[in-house]
Amino acid sequence: MLRSGSGFWKVAFDFSDTLNAIPMKDLFTLCLLLFLQSSTAFGQFESMPSPTDQDLRDVLFINPSLAVAVGDSGVIIRSDDGGESWDIVQGADQESLVKVAFFDQVNGIAVGSNIYLTSDAGNTWTSQNQPGSFADVEVLSNSDCLISSPVTGIWRSADMGKTWEVLLDENKGEGVTHMSFISSDIGYALQTGQGGGTMSTLHSMDGGETWATIEAQSGQESTVLEALEFISPSLGYRAGWYLGHLTRTTDAAENWTPATYTDPSVQGQWYDVHVNAAHPDISYVCGWYGSIAKTTDGGLTWFPLESGASSTTSLYGIHFIHQYLGCAVGYGGTIVCTTNGGETVRTENPESDIQISVHPNPATNQVYLIPEGQVRILDLEVWDANGRSVMRRADTELFDVSALPAGWYQLKIKTSLGPVTEKLLIQR
Repeated sequence: MLRSGSGFWKVAFDFSDTLNAIPMKDLFTLCLLLFLQSSTAFGQFESMPSPTDQDLRDVLFINPSLAVAVGDSGVIIRSDDGGESWDIVQGADQESLVKVAFFDQVNGIAVGSNIYLTSDAGNTWTSQNQPGSFADVEVLSNSDCLISSPVTGIWRSADMGKTWEVLLDENKGEGVTHMSFISSDIGYALQTGQGGGTMSTLHSMDGGETWATIEAQSGQESTVLEALEFISPSLGYRAGWYLGHLTRTTDAAENWTPATYTDPSVQGQWYDVHVNAAHPDISYVCGWYGSIAKTTDGGLTWFPLESGASSTTSLYGIHFIHQYLGCAVGYGGTIVCTTNGGETVRTENPESDIQISVHPNPATNQVYLIPEGQVRILDLEVWDANGRSVMRRADTELFDVSALPAGWYQLKIKTSLGPVTEKLLIQR
């Protein structure tokens, strides 16, 4: 089951169980990592070609191969190679879309100024003719979901978005924007005032049927909040902009404390937060100036990443399918992706360009590594598309892949001049 927000990823599922059922064929194309000089740092987000110049507001991986992004003018784009290339499946509409979620591998929902549904893994989408101003969507089960609107409140559907009932109307639900559920029962929502300043956090213990108001004791400085994500019933983040805003709670939204950045130059103007219950210490934010920041200590400190995006753009949405593969999207159709968790890599050799050819590629059985120049291969490790090491060989230029399933693999090669990473496609 794919769930939206909070501790199940942005719209996520039980990764360890579900990936075992996903075939390797046509899994995501791993980006080629180049290691050139130890004195130079390389950010591991790469800018990807975009099929649209419309602002993209949200992005979601349904599995390691398939991703969907939505944005202005009703544009929906889709990738079936892990974010390396994208195609428009819907566009040229006057409507806008701000959030996307999936119930399973094929059924999904996108919301904004209308509601759209798909039943074919995002290839085609159908309008539900429900014009409104929807801010967020949370999938609670294989069929249940909630949508929120600062104008009309919170709605619930028990049939994948085909029909709706009102849980909070325009009176009790006025100003409700972003939601985050960590289970089908426990969730939070932001209720904001004029101009986006936070009034309170709402808490539900019954899947959104009823809500209690939590009056926070700190972290309520004037700001415009854009995201709310919880990892557990007690740990969560709020993100926004205007005066800079990223706060953390460890007591179920009773108190919020400002983020601490390892680099004081971080602007701290954020649009989205990504959290993952499978790795609760690791979370991401993206926002103004093409900025992406990451925490690896449960939100105690945050450090900037090299996003690969222009400093003159903004990134509105970010999502990771696991701790290595993720994409961020934003202004003017910007798309940046990473296959190593966005970390900066420093190479080990200051002078040599390491060149190794992989032949044949695509491969079926035997694969040759052909080094150029005075390069000697010391060690080889093969990683599959799920981030798992599936083979290791020492001091070899020939290895057999006949026992490996078809799909994309990453070859991590240690050489006498330093490390290099190549990609390999196995076909059957």
